[in-house]
Amino acid sequence: MPGQPGQQASQGQPAMPGQPGSAAASPFGFPFGTPFGNPFAAPAGGFVPGQGFPPGTGVPPAPGMAPGVYPHAPAFAAFQGAGAAMAMTPEAGAATAAPEAEPAVSAWTRNAPFTATLSTRQKITSRNAEKDVQHIEIDLEGSGIQYQPGDALGVWPVNAPALVSEILERHKLDGTETVKLADGSEATLRDALTHHADITQNTPTLVEQYAALSKLRPLQELVEDRKALDALLATTPPVGLFAEYPHPLPAQQLFSLFRPQSPRLYSIASAQDEVGDAVHLTVGVVHLRHHGQHYMGAASGYLGHLLEEDDDVRVFIEPNRNFRLPADDDTPIIMIGAGTGVAPFRAFMQQRGAAGATGKNWLIFGNQRFTDDFLYQAEWLQYRKSGLLTRADLAWSRQGEHKVYVQHKLQEAGADVWQWLQEGAHVYVCGDATRMARDVENALLDIIRTHGRLDEDDADDYLNTLREDRRYQRDVY
Repeated sequence: MPGQPGQQASQGQPAMPGQPGSAAASPFGFPFGTPFGNPFAAPAGGFVPGQGFPPGTGVPPAPGMAPGVYPHAPAFAAFQGAGAAMAMTPEAGAATAAPEAEPAVSAWTRNAPFTATLSTRQKITSRNAEKDVQHIEIDLEGSGIQYQPGDALGVWPVNAPALVSEILERHKLDGTETVKLADGSEATLRDALTHHADITQNTPTLVEQYAALSKLRPLQELVEDRKALDALLATTPPVGLFAEYPHPLPAQQLFSLFRPQSPRLYSIASAQDEVGDAVHLTVGVVHLRHHGQHYMGAASGYLGHLLEEDDDVRVFIEPNRNFRLPADDDTPIIMIGAGTGVAPFRAFMQQRGAAGATGKNWLIFGNQRFTDDFLYQAEWLQYRKSGLLTRADLAWSRQGEHKVYVQHKLQEAGADVWQWLQEGAHVYVCGDATRMARDVENALLDIIRTHGRLDEDDADDYLNTLREDRRYQRDVY
């Protein structure tokens, strides 16, 4: 979905297999023998392609929360859920569904989720990584749930007990107070805040209502200043608002400030033909510091740290018919993703492997650092060795003198991209809509203009034709 690597470089891994040589000799664009710890090698107790993580594998702690590691504004934007940690939704205006058989509609829905269990969780970024990415495996046995690569899993989060307790304490409440829920039923305030309210997301309405109820003049003046309000919303969760502008509210008023809880969507990182009655996710955990306290995203923290193995988790499938593999297994595909945007491409590779697909597969993946953030690297190397993965181009934005992103790798390989398009390749993009996906689209247009020798209007028409033919699909958030 979903935002990040695999084996931890700090565990001391053997050198890259093969002989030193030019970058061209390596399937991943760097010479064999490059002096990195080899994150491709699966250490004892590490991730094994096709098998997941061995039982009893320890989950390393989250990275240290030193101030400045997670810049407030971008971290809180994700904390608020505006595309939080790989939450994926079908792109507005995307192409219609591919002409392939879809599984029957599940009995389990957003309003009637299946109670599954967490079977495996493993951190797949290194101990030194700035990002905290967790590989999640959920057991669907007994559900009858069916899904396809490209679909999303809806997860109903449960709010962190520590966050609920802090909110109660700041309003001088003990949680036993009775409140009325949106459907007219009643619950204790603690239960309502834990299960029925979105207490991580700040909104203009929440701040305005709290300012009116508290009658705190400094807060009322802030609300009247749109720039000041936007700045507060970008950096301050609701609990931070209560800390900075203290004014205890009665139980019902407090509960009514929050929007109802909502599920988060994560791109599925597995193919059912490979994993059976299970579903895998790649979750980037959002971490935030405010008023000296550490917080996590509602769903990402729930999945990535709060749930224990065998705990219940309520889930449902959200089909995404606008992000589907080609119906013809001989068709080549180009997969472009950054961070946890690699999740659906893992599912694509599992599906193509299980189906014995003969079409070529090209991965263009980017993240911060090779040694810290190459998600599922052991699996990608295995796919490359087996021949299932035809080509891989990797971009590292925090390694070396210059920042390198996926769009740069795309442009460098422009002639080959154009050749693949002439061979009928389908192009898939997964990741951030406002930056990465936009830059990738601009790079594609430049490739079409340059190597197709088309003017700007004709290049736009060419890309639009790819969309209409379902050869250019995006899963962006």
